[in-house]
Amino acid sequence: EYAPPVASLRSQVSAALAKRPELRSREALLEAARLDTEATVKGPLIPDLSLRANTGALGGGQGGQTGDFNGSSDFMIGLGWHIGPGGLFDTARTATAQTMQDQESLLLEKGRQQVTREVLEGIARVRSIDARLTLTRKLLEATEKAYQLSRQRGETQVGGVLETLRAEEDLSFARLAYFELVANCNKAQANLRRACGG
Repeated sequence: EYAPPVASLRSQVSAALAKRPELRSREALLEAARLDTEATVKGPLIPDLSLRANTGALGGGQGGQTGDFNGSSDFMIGLGWHIGPGGLFDTARTATAQTMQDQESLLLEKGRQQVTREVLEGIARVRSIDARLTLTRKLLEATEKAYQLSRQRGETQVGGVLETLRAEEDLSFARLAYFELVANCNKAQANLRRACGG
């Protein structure tokens, strides 16, 4: 049987959505946009840390002597937040990142709908060609039977030769139509397999 049963439509669409590489790529881009949005929101909250130490060992002295500032040392630890572009309250950057995430989400959904449409169209096409193939196969069998009967009558009747030639021509056209349909069915199945990620 060429066409899948109706019960497997959902499973074929699900399999295609799981296998198609362009959707995997879109999902990765969406995840990157989500992480960028998260970074623009949470990143400015992380302070800059600075450490400084002065031990006084390089103090100057009298007459070329070195001094040490009498053993004094200074240590400093600082935390700072950047305010403005790239820092706290940078609403434009946050809005831009959120817009990019929304855009990637829409593109992913559009891709999913495209894949679903391709799979459903492929299944419908295969089923349609399969039904036509069944009818053409019956037509071919009937044409072959008519040809055999015409040959038998042609042996006993005078006008039978012309009838046999006509039946042979009909048989040739029926075979040609059948083979064209088989080729179209193969092409439709290949397109369906590609749409399903295979």
